[in-house]
Amino acid sequence: MLKKEMILKTAVCYWSAEDECYAVESPFFPPVIAAERTPAKTFKVYKSMLNSTYEELLKDRVHGFKRGRPTKNGVELHVQVQSDTKQMIDELRKGLGLSQGEFVDLATFYYAKKGEPAYNSTTLSPDATISELLDALQIKAPLPLPKRKLQKAVG
Repeated sequence: MLKKEMILKTAVCYWSAEDECYAVESPFFPPVIAAERTPAKTFKVYKSMLNSTYEELLKDRVHGFKRGRPTKNGVELHVQVQSDTKQMIDELRKGLGLSQGEFVDLATFYYAKKGEPAYNSTTLSPDATISELLDALQIKAPLPLPKRKLQKAVG
């Protein structure tokens, strides 16, 4: 089942230049999008809308959505990453309750929405660090750092 907590953890707040306001949405539950003048107000509205919509989802009353995880309808993506990167992705996605593909979708969605600078806002640039991404995603639990073996310099 698509959990409300997972939707909240993956909600992204960004400045919408087109609408001239802040917006919050999750890539995993598109029926709910909130907009307000400040990020705090936007999250408050989003949580309220999600609560009421989620109750309707449990009764199968949300048009285009059925209970359970949405179908992926995706394409395969095979990548080679460093072992530390793989370990960090696994820890992050497990903490959020996501599959690897969903985590890639979330990271892509996040950077696409945060890419436009906002007037007087704290949005991240496309070259934001992973720690800035984690802070924005409000991941509270500290992640264990991968253990590395130090090599002695020869020469």
